[in-house]
Amino acid sequence: MMDLSGLYISRGALLAPDGIPLHFGDTLREYQAVDRGAILLDRRHEGRILITGTDVLGWLDKIATNKLVDIQPMMGKPTLFTNANARILDRVMVYGLDAERVLMTTEPNRGDAVLNYLRSNIFYQDKITLTDWRPMYHQFAVHGQSADAFITNLSDKNSHRQFTKDDYPVYQFSLSDSPVYALRQKPYIGSSWTLITPTESAFMVWKTLLDMGKDYQLIPSGGLVFNALRIRAGRVGAGRELTPEYIPLELGLWDEVSFNKGCYTGQEIIARMESRNKLARVFMRIALSQFAEAGTPLFHLGKQIGEITSSVIAPDGTIHAMAVVKTSIAGSNVVVNIGSSDGASATLTDYLGVQPRLE
Repeated sequence: MMDLSGLYISRGALLAPDGIPLHFGDTLREYQAVDRGAILLDRRHEGRILITGTDVLGWLDKIATNKLVDIQPMMGKPTLFTNANARILDRVMVYGLDAERVLMTTEPNRGDAVLNYLRSNIFYQDKITLTDWRPMYHQFAVHGQSADAFITNLSDKNSHRQFTKDDYPVYQFSLSDSPVYALRQKPYIGSSWTLITPTESAFMVWKTLLDMGKDYQLIPSGGLVFNALRIRAGRVGAGRELTPEYIPLELGLWDEVSFNKGCYTGQEIIARMESRNKLARVFMRIALSQFAEAGTPLFHLGKQIGEITSSVIAPDGTIHAMAVVKTSIAGSNVVVNIGSSDGASATLTDYLGVQPRLE
């Protein structure tokens, strides 16, 4: 019997070593699909953790940047874990299933790190149980302009519902007689949903999603297009921006930090930065005159002022890039040099993420 990898290959996919499709033969078609329809992705390398306990949200609230105690059942929130110096360890989505169960999703290849961090914060008085769902459940994602309508239609919810940017509902429904959790997340292009289903059902669920998604112009896509869309959308990524090099506010993640909750690791430094309005660096989109890799330094008037954090040549040939630069020189239409003080020119264009002090 054909497995999921075989199914992907039969549809023209080139697979990465971990079995996740890189593309399905036409990256330009996949890239453009999000603007008129949606794409279906395999995201098995993102972590998924079930957390149970009598005060599970209260426990999480003490170790995360966002206020989590007020998450309602079948709703979610993004949040971050930071170290004592307020540097980013991980970013996760937290979804309340009921009063004693939370489903958490992680960034790509960060499942083990998040599990270890959670375990290190469980003490004898905490009645918390962690279950790694990766062996038991597969994970897909749907991104694009028609994603909201498609998922709400699958769930028999009101397909004309208008979501706000901070709506992260959880839907449960069945496809091919298999249970599916649909979790709305921060959008990349259009809207974005994570889909989690039992591993043994993943083959049929993927086929059913594509069949039912035809009216929504849903097509399969791979990791190359996802990365291009991430950078085009100005979204932080694991191993690029989401590292201990940065503090959340520097990356425009103000909306994933609460300033009116109890203590958590790193809170004092973040609160001080907010109250004094003293950010050393900010996160910006940058227009490159020629492609430059992530990590390339940026210069202004002969001095290094930051570096490119993510960059890509999209399937349509356009270059997209993001950078973290010193606040003192940041601003729209500021011209900088790439790689050296006399390198090719680039232009800072706009601030990324949520940066209320700069908007």
